[in-house]
This record gives sequence, structure tokens and C-alpha cells, in this order.
Amino acid sequence: MSSGNNNTMDQEPPQVSAERIQPLVNLIVAQLTATQWAKVTSGSIDDETKAVLTDMCVDFVNALCKIVLEEFEHRLPQTKDKAEKITELIWEEDVQKYLGTSIADAFMTVTGTPLTRQSAQKLSDLVSREVTERVNSPPTGKRVQSHPQAADHC
Repeated sequence: MSSGNNNTMDQEPPQVSAERIQPLVNLIVAQLTATQWAKVTSGSIDDETKAVLTDMCVDFVNALCKIVLEEFEHRLPQTKDKAEKITELIWEEDVQKYLGTSIADAFMTVTGTPLTRQSAQKLSDLVSREVTERVNSPPTGKRVQSHPQAADHC
């Protein structure tokens, strides 16, 4: 983040709403049969349900990353030369703030069942890491940026 100059990265993004995420949750939940959903809610997941859940999670994370990337890409300085790397970074903490409780709220609205705090945090962490990796990675390599102070909280 820059210090002293007033660029777009210094501004807090609005939080994404649960309503924006609900269509994604609806699509995911619709892929589960009633039997599979019962297994998920009871915690006794078989291999077939686990495979469906894995695919759904990948689809959910990709779709949610697209939503988050749209917001954050508009905040990045634009360069005319594709070879010139943007020096501003998106921090995982910025993405976490943007997501807020929207994932848990959307699942609660759609399913009527709250996600555990741990599950909601895992999804939020996964999306945050993926977004920062996609935005901050040079075309030939990858780097994930976590705010330097984040290590103090682990």
C-alpha cells in the first residue's frame, strides 16, 4: 500500500453482499441430492458425496474469485504496457474485509443451516489466497502476498 499518496488502493472497498453470493450458493446446493445433503448435514459423507462436494467447492471458489477480482482489479493502477508489472499488491486481509460475513450469510439464507465459523473462515481464507495469488502473480511465476503483520497473528 502506498503511503502519503491518495491512490485507489488506499480506499476501502465496500463489502460484497450476501445477496451477490446467494446465486452461487443456490447453484452449488442444487447439485446435491436430498440424500447427499442429509449426509453433509449429519457429517457422514461417503466418497461419492465427497467427490461432488470437492467439485462444487472448486466451482464456488472460482466463481467467488471472479466476483472479488472484478472489485479489486478496478482498484489497481492501469498500465499500458503489459510487460510492466503493477507494483501495488492486493493483501489477503483486504480481500477478507471485502468478503466480511457474506459467505456464511449466503449459505444461511439459502440452506437455512448456518456454516460453522471454522468452515466459513476456511472458505474465506481459500478465496482470499486465490485472489491475491491471481492478482499479484507475475505471468511466469506465482507469489502469494500475506500482509507482513499477519504472521504475528498465527
